Amino acid sequence: MTTAAEVLAARQLRDVARSTLKTDVSIVRLALAERSLLARVRDRVVMSVTQTAEEGVALANENRVIVGLTLAAAAGWVFRRPLGTLAGRMSSLSRRALKRWRR
Repeated sequence: MTTAAEVLAARQLRDVARSTLKTDVSIVRLALAERSLLARVRDRVVMSVTQTAEEGVALANENRVIVGLTLAAAAGWVFRRPLGTLAGRMSSLSRRALKRWRR
């Protein structure tokens, strides 16, 4: 069974924990009174996005050739039909020029 001394010790521990919790809650309330939770979240998101963008720029600067080749490949894929048409015209023009030259 629990003795009276153990009950008193448990109550004292409870009271200390309660006062610590009240202090922590008051600190959080004061901090939230200074700046809202939404403002804090927004600032953290903006900071995170900015940091990611800076890292991306640094990575692109370190690998300019790879970035350039990737952009060229993407442009080639996007403009594949017009480039194919242009290549076909150039091919037919070169065939005609070769025929004229051989005559």
